Amino acid sequence: MKSVRGGWAGWIVQWDDHDRFELRVRYRLCGGRWAVGGRRRRLAERPAAKRRLGPAVAPAVNAMPAAGSTPTPTALRLIRACRVLDDESARAVLWNRLDDPDRLVSLAALDALRRTTVDQSSAAAALDRVLHDGATHAARALTAIRSLGVQHDHPLGRALADEVDLARRLVVAVLAVRHGLEASTAVQALGSSDRSRRALALESLEVTLTRTEALLALPLLRPDIGADDRLAALARVIDVPRRDGPAWLDDLVTDGDGCWRSPWLRACATEARSASPA
Repeated sequence: MKSVRGGWAGWIVQWDDHDRFELRVRYRLCGGRWAVGGRRRRLAERPAAKRRLGPAVAPAVNAMPAAGSTPTPTALRLIRACRVLDDESARAVLWNRLDDPDRLVSLAALDALRRTTVDQSSAAAALDRVLHDGATHAARALTAIRSLGVQHDHPLGRALADEVDLARRLVVAVLAVRHGLEASTAVQALGSSDRSRRALALESLEVTLTRTEALLALPLLRPDIGADDRLAALARVIDVPRRDGPAWLDDLVTDGDGCWRSPWLRACATEARSASPA
């Protein structure tokens, strides 16, 4: 076991020799102070601590394999480690993870990128892919919910609703990376109980977003429309397969197109199919 302690600021980085991809950055915040080994210390020199941490994290970050070949928990730990860095090695790993088959990994990478200095010129294509994938995934899940007629109290209904929520979080994360605090503030204001504040937030987003971004994102962000209206808005720009209920169940179980990529969703669909009349 190797260990590098980031000075008095309290950062600890560890990785195992038998698994170089196992990286952990452990810290605990206690009332505005950082605690290490039972002692509380102020993080007054965080930038200096990050500079000292960088050389320790970089080897494990650079050794991270291509998207999809690292187990999700390990990938998430490495991505969280990248959040404390703001250098090229960290950003390279994060950009690579945007196309990870596991959408949770893509979401974690976007959240980390939101905290770094982003080169928009090199990020445009990757962010466009994630935005379109999020909107498409939501449209497919909403169509499946409507075709199957499952309610939220049904396990499959909850699993599909979770997929819609994951797609929405991906879309929000893309907008936060691309448009910064302005978009994040507007999205947060959309959930306000104040009607006038919601209207101003929607107007702000319509001005900030490009036409394509608005068509893909706003149907998922607006709290004043229901599932049918969201799906109708998305269907104007996304081609969703037309299937009946049994065909959607088969698609959820087999995932022949590799679109769902969720073991839990597959398990719920398998159970629902076995319980449905022959």
